Amino acid sequence: MSDSALKSLSAIGFLTVIEHQEHGLFGGYLVLNRGGRPLEFHCTAPVKPNRAQEILYGPTLADYLYGEQIGPALVENAKIRPEIICTDVEPLLATQPGKQSQLVLIYDPDKQDEPSSQEDSQRQWHRRDAGSRDAGSHSWPQPPHTQLAEFTVAGHRLVVPQSRTASVGQLTSALAGFADTIELSEPFQRIRDAIEEAQQMGS
Repeated sequence: MSDSALKSLSAIGFLTVIEHQEHGLFGGYLVLNRGGRPLEFHCTAPVKPNRAQEILYGPTLADYLYGEQIGPALVENAKIRPEIICTDVEPLLATQPGKQSQLVLIYDPDKQDEPSSQEDSQRQWHRRDAGSRDAGSHSWPQPPHTQLAEFTVAGHRLVVPQSRTASVGQLTSALAGFADTIELSEPFQRIRDAIEEAQQMGS
């Protein structure tokens, strides 16, 4: 992403997954304009691995479910392709959003493991399964460690994969513009509420 592309951002994506104890994983993707208004919203049918998949994928199951099944199904079907897509679920960083988009994890201390080091650049994080963060109680196997770089915007701690990161300075500048009008963690609650409402209407 170039400086000019990042400075002219007109939309930002928010990607998350919630777990339902009975039905499995539901993915949601919300694209907002600079004023915080929705441009697109997509959600997936429930995804639930069978026992054979749990055995065969082992510790890579979360990467498979989040990064190959749920994330791409949402991002690739959207008409708008924002340059930055935020997530609050670490295994979704395994999603390949295409060259034009950068995935950014918004760190929530209530839902993510604390980094083991206080360094500002390279860190080894334990990717956390989604089983303990929402309604479900199932624990998905944890995938391997991933090198992440950390930065801060509007009081939020954010991380990006070292292998796919653009300039942290560029990302900081671009996200700061959105943070003037959007509380960066708030759209995830909109997604969760919309998915829960859709489940209630379908039941």
